Amino acid sequence: QEQIVAIFESIGMRVVGTCEDGVAALAKVKELKPDLVSLDIILPDMNGIDCYRELKKMNADIRCIFASVLGAHISENFREDIPPHLFMNKPFLPNQLQESLKKVFS
Repeated sequence: QEQIVAIFESIGMRVVGTCEDGVAALAKVKELKPDLVSLDIILPDMNGIDCYRELKKMNADIRCIFASVLGAHISENFREDIPPHLFMNKPFLPNQLQESLKKVFS
């Protein structure tokens, strides 16, 4: 988590919170209302895919990105409801994050 936070901050983003699992993420998003939610696919209690789906039910306009070692391998499996450009492979560099965010915010 610390490395990902550092990368987000290195491109000028402010990280308002972090969570260890999907259930906690849902509560934190309700509380903090962030502009972007970064999810891993593998999370305890509720995986990132299910968390994403719940977040979209809460707010269809919420912006999310997946940062996972499984990103490229799993994105095709969820093409129906999760656009492939939302998946980034960890580890990633600041310029790769910036490119992904351009797509997320366009």
